[in-house]
Amino acid sequence: MKLLRTNAKGTQDLTQLVSRSTWAGDIKSCSRSLEVDLVSLPDVELPEATVDLGDHVAFWGDTDQLFDGFVFSVQTATDARTKTIRCYDRGVYLNNNQGYYRFTNTTPEAVVQQLAGEFGLSLGAIASTGHRFSRNFLGQSLYKIMATGYTLAAAATGERYRIAFDLDKLTVRKKEQGKYTLLIKGGSNLLSASVTESIENLVNRVRIVDDSYKLVTTQENGGHIQQYGVMQRVIKQSDNSTEEAKALLEDNGPTQKITLECVGDTRSIAGTMVAVQEPYTGLWGKFWVDSDTHTWADGIYTNKLVLNFENIMDEQEVGNLPE
Repeated sequence: MKLLRTNAKGTQDLTQLVSRSTWAGDIKSCSRSLEVDLVSLPDVELPEATVDLGDHVAFWGDTDQLFDGFVFSVQTATDARTKTIRCYDRGVYLNNNQGYYRFTNTTPEAVVQQLAGEFGLSLGAIASTGHRFSRNFLGQSLYKIMATGYTLAAAATGERYRIAFDLDKLTVRKKEQGKYTLLIKGGSNLLSASVTESIENLVNRVRIVDDSYKLVTTQENGGHIQQYGVMQRVIKQSDNSTEEAKALLEDNGPTQKITLECVGDTRSIAGTMVAVQEPYTGLWGKFWVDSDTHTWADGIYTNKLVLNFENIMDEQEVGNLPE
């Protein structure tokens, strides 16, 4: 593990001050985070940890660099005798910058190239879709604008896409199985596993009503109603109420949350695929990583992974269709 901090005064190696570090990401976010606890003791044998907001931070887990970003918060506590810094990669700028655009008959990849050029972002691999769309955006984040284009493309191509940064380069890649799939197995690199099934947020019937509160139509999942009982939502009729009802049924079915604690492996990050073999919980097959947390503490490196059977993407659909 290695940690370097750089600002106008130069670069400082803070590796020997690190007591704990956590590198994390989620399929619902284009930004990865790094949180580091630095020892802060009046010891003449240790260098002083000087870290300021906006400093550049580079982090290596082993031989490969894993993170390239900036300090967004610094917390110092007398009782803990540590200084905790929280950093984000450049994805945070996609979330925190809004834009106003009118795109006509353009592609998602062209939108990404235009926005990256305007905001000085370097580009890596950008997935080509060939799908064209028109939409107006006002006051929406750069990430949601980009993600909207790729969400519309996904509906046409059937592919799933992931917007993220590879160190300092903005990338958009198809979510697909890689050349190698990591095997996580009980008695080997799997430390613990839990599976939670729930229908707490279930929706299995949607009624659409008009302005006079008269029923227009009903969409439902008969199998779920028979098995679990009626869980109903009511929405007002609109141009897209049929699609909205369909989305409510699809997005609010029975859920299964799979959480693994395992021996650390930097290849296990949100958007990738892993294979799991665990007989007690019945986990057996290939899964997609929805979120990952990598922790280095006391000389031990572990992962916490949240898995999904389905290959999902962060679907966004903001802005308005041109009149």
